[in-house]
Amino acid sequence: MKRLSIILIVLASMNTHAQQDTCFKPKKWIIPSGLILTGTAATYSNWGKDLNNSIQGQLYTPGKHTKLDDYIALSPSVAVYALNLLGNKGKHNFTDRTILIGTSYLIAYPIVIGTKEITGILRPDGSTYNSFPSGHTAIAFASAEFLRMEYKDVSAWYGIAGYTVATTVAGLRMYNNRHWFSDVLTGAGVGILSTQLAYRVQPWLSQKLFKRAHSNTSILPQVGKNSGGFFLSIRF
Repeated sequence: MKRLSIILIVLASMNTHAQQDTCFKPKKWIIPSGLILTGTAATYSNWGKDLNNSIQGQLYTPGKHTKLDDYIALSPSVAVYALNLLGNKGKHNFTDRTILIGTSYLIAYPIVIGTKEITGILRPDGSTYNSFPSGHTAIAFASAEFLRMEYKDVSAWYGIAGYTVATTVAGLRMYNNRHWFSDVLTGAGVGILSTQLAYRVQPWLSQKLFKRAHSNTSILPQVGKNSGGFFLSIRF
């Protein structure tokens, strides 16, 4: 658990450096791009494989498992809606922020699934060949960046809280023997970059695609027993 704590601190510190960056500056993409490149290099190099095996040997204990990572990955996004309901307004209104996080997930999902299919990396537990990158981690970091962006002008602590949750998810994916360290590094980069790209295209989406239907648009989060997503209704 000591090694897990060190890894969580490293991941969190790497990502919270973005706290003061503005949304569209290219330098803001350095951290997520670096995570993706480092994770990819580690996956296909001897030093990376040695690092993966070393970390996995320290973190995983046979018989130990938790489902907490399944439950908290989306919590930073949920927090954005909860805070707004409580009167602590973020940067965007309900429709625009739903477009933002929906776009982020729509960017991240095909990247993660496509990469899993192409690379075919065996999971640490030997169950399937779709380990790289970590989808849970990608969604968690996409959600954390969403929370940070919506409330960075209110307080940096919102972003810190979101990234703490996301980093915990990454650590638990390794603790549960479901992902390698290189998987979660790349997943984190994909998640952050997806949300940053979503904020870049959101003004165009809101103005062009939803301009006429904006007042007749309803977007609601939908959560089921084994699934989650958004319901979009537009009246023309």
